[in-house]
Amino acid sequence: MIRQQPRLTRAEQRKQDLDRQIAGRWNDEEKSPNKIWRQEVADALTKITIEVIIALVIILIAFNYYTDHLGSW
Repeated sequence: MIRQQPRLTRAEQRKQDLDRQIAGRWNDEEKSPNKIWRQEVADALTKITIEVIIALVIILIAFNYYTDHLGSW
């Protein structure tokens, strides 16, 4: 079971993070800020990639419909 820790101020949290980095150790349950940041960037890029693919498919379908049905004047 994960134990609840008291909430820290930003300064206290930053100091704690720096102390852990200096010590070079992180608990298994905790991720370093760098790993969290990398995960957030990876999630954002994945979301953007999916949105771009969906947009391209919609454009392709619309273009195909246009050329098949409306292309001959």
